Amino acid sequence: MKMPYVIYMDFEAIIRKILGCEHERMQASYTEKTEWHEACRYSFMVVRSDGKVVCSKAYRGENVVGKFLSDILQEEEKIRESLATPKPIVMTWKDWENFKKATDCHICNKALIKDEFTDSLPVWNVEEAGEGEKWSYWDKATKNVFTWHRKRRNGVLKG
Repeated sequence: MKMPYVIYMDFEAIIRKILGCEHERMQASYTEKTEWHEACRYSFMVVRSDGKVVCSKAYRGENVVGKFLSDILQEEEKIRESLATPKPIVMTWKDWENFKKATDCHICNKALIKDEFTDSLPVWNVEEAGEGEKWSYWDKATKNVFTWHRKRRNGVLKG
């Protein structure tokens, strides 16, 4: 499954010399820091899974890392809000017909209806629930439809 959003980002840095005192060589091998990277600019782009660029920002100035963290957290909030808002499924009549007729998963080609699946379907009404079943939005009629399809697929029922 595709990720709903991808963020591409880049930092630019200026390499600054470190001024300091000379160290005596006490060992045969050692590391001495001579330069450090100072972030001076960033840019990022938020791309939705359909390829649409949702946001693009760039900043150059003081406190680049702090500004980046602030901006990226704001984008995270926007992404979380958009993911929390359900979108209606847009399907043609033919898409719905194919969906209703599907017996195998279009990704893994395995059967959608299995004994373990139908046996685990819980029911909503506690009076209809059998021993150990949980409440859910599935009603007894829906469970019976799944069982009927399973039996038909396995050749127990004709038609």
